[in-house]
Amino acid sequence: MVRTILELCSLRVRADLLSGMTAEKAVALAEEAARQGVAGWLMHRLMTDYGGVEGAEVLKSALQKMVLMTFMTNRKNIEIIKHTESLLKGEGIEMVLLKGAALMRDYYPEMSMRAIGDIDVWVRHRDAYRAHDILKKAGYETAHNYRTNVLQESLKTHLDPLYYGGQMIEIHYNLYGPDSKMNVMGEIGDEIVGGRLSDSLMLYHLTTHLVVNRETKGVRVGWVADIVMMMARKGADIKGMIEGAIALNEDCREVMCDVWRRIASMMGEEEQRKIWEATGMEPIAIDTKYLENMNLGFKHGIGTRLRSAWKLSRAIAVSVAEEPTIGHIKDIMHDLKYRNKRE
Repeated sequence: MVRTILELCSLRVRADLLSGMTAEKAVALAEEAARQGVAGWLMHRLMTDYGGVEGAEVLKSALQKMVLMTFMTNRKNIEIIKHTESLLKGEGIEMVLLKGAALMRDYYPEMSMRAIGDIDVWVRHRDAYRAHDILKKAGYETAHNYRTNVLQESLKTHLDPLYYGGQMIEIHYNLYGPDSKMNVMGEIGDEIVGGRLSDSLMLYHLTTHLVVNRETKGVRVGWVADIVMMMARKGADIKGMIEGAIALNEDCREVMCDVWRRIASMMGEEEQRKIWEATGMEPIAIDTKYLENMNLGFKHGIGTRLRSAWKLSRAIAVSVAEEPTIGHIKDIMHDLKYRNKRE
């Protein structure tokens, strides 16, 4: 089923996959598409290139409720983003959206096309703690109250999450941990254009995020669709965007190009040629093994537990240096429980 969804999310029309579509099968596909984060994108593909195709209307009907829910949720998310941005801007702090929130607001044609979990924002490291305090004073809440110190900060890319209007907001000051090979070589601030990440940095972030998660908890089809959308959106300058992403970190060239050569198999012939020219790698289909790593089942569960164990051990190590208390441990466990529920 995941493979079918992946094929339908590509820019190639696969009318054969909708042949004999029943209401029962459509509901199952729609539910899996929602789990994979592509219900809105799949609806867009059906409405754009599948007009008159047998089975398309049945699948669209099954997707309608989920797409509407995404639209309503994202209307609320947009208001939270505007409010957060206004608070920080009023204090002279530049805020830039990351990941799904940035894609939903600035890249996808319609907000209903990209569901998001939490809201990730980036600020300059020098502004991170001040931004956190400004939002807390404005009524944003934290899940715990243990103090972030130098050791904890050295292991993280963002401050303790904040909650507002039922949504989680994370203030990032880096894309990855300080020792990660995935960090860009220069300053992120140099890649901000018009209040958002440059297309090259966005592509870089989406691609390396996919690589990192594929090695840990698995990859949702939505993260693949994000890159497909970015490539399609850039159109004539796909090559320039890819070359710009590579320039941000030459050490990641090989792993990123391996992702893009597979993404190329979901694009049209012209886009495939441009990706081939930019990467120097012949496009290949996303194989079965690659698809298996995208499932959010057993592997995802193991990955989530391992990440939770790491966060807990990290937090305990910090607490040990600060005279640990039962309160510390309770706060840490509360935060981990909340995060795992959302994931």
